[in-house]
Amino acid sequence: MNYYLIGMMGSGKTTIGNLLSKELDHNFFDIDQIIEKNYKTTISNFFEIYGEKKFRDSESSMLKKLNGGIISCGGGIILNNDNISFMKDNGICILLKASTKTLKSRLNGNNSRPLLKQYKDKTKIDKIWKERREKYLYAADYKFNTDQKTPVQIASKIIETIFL
Repeated sequence: MNYYLIGMMGSGKTTIGNLLSKELDHNFFDIDQIIEKNYKTTISNFFEIYGEKKFRDSESSMLKKLNGGIISCGGGIILNNDNISFMKDNGICILLKASTKTLKSRLNGNNSRPLLKQYKDKTKIDKIWKERREKYLYAADYKFNTDQKTPVQIASKIIETIFL
């Protein structure tokens, strides 16, 4: 079974995915980390060298290769309707939600996010959320709010809701 973690950058997908995989003894895959390893560069540099379209294509390709575990997806995975269909057909989509205020706080000082790099005030987060909100909600089988919760609390709630 595949468990796809989806949500905005800074929502906690990688952190929660690692906790879930350890607690449930499942494989853990982080699509961004795999792309970084395969291309021997950061996602930010990947965007600069190859562009967003190549990244989205690589992300979609990687999504279809991974099977059997907790899969942390890039924040934009839902921009491609085929990705949403694939995830819904091949597993369970878990949306990690956070307010834009929380996301801004978590991402403050983080220059590794290519879509935010040029926005020091992080106003782009509001725009990205508005553009993606409906797709996230449509894709999600389960939704978990991560505001004012620790990663352990969030992982425990996911396990209690989905796995017990």
